[in-house]
Amino acid sequence: MTLSPEVVSTTGLALDLFGAILIGFEFFKKYKGDQYRPDAGLGIDPSKGIIITQSEVQPTDDFKRWQRKRERTAKLGFSFLAVGFSLQIAANWI
Repeated sequence: MTLSPEVVSTTGLALDLFGAILIGFEFFKKYKGDQYRPDAGLGIDPSKGIIITQSEVQPTDDFKRWQRKRERTAKLGFSFLAVGFSLQIAANWI
């Protein structure tokens, strides 16, 4: 069975749309909850009188899981985009 360029190109376009939707949802999704542990000490250290830096703040486990899921979904979306664009380019050579 021979694939026509139209079918290959349309399949690539569908994958591009699906990948863009995945990336778009992850881009606009906001985390609801505490991002950082309250015992991390963000603020002023009364004994030293200095502001604790951001590097000393530890994210919560729930926030880390949310970030990993978000990154995996975005990578999947980019993979769909890459395969979709490749199929559209390949359709020109069939």
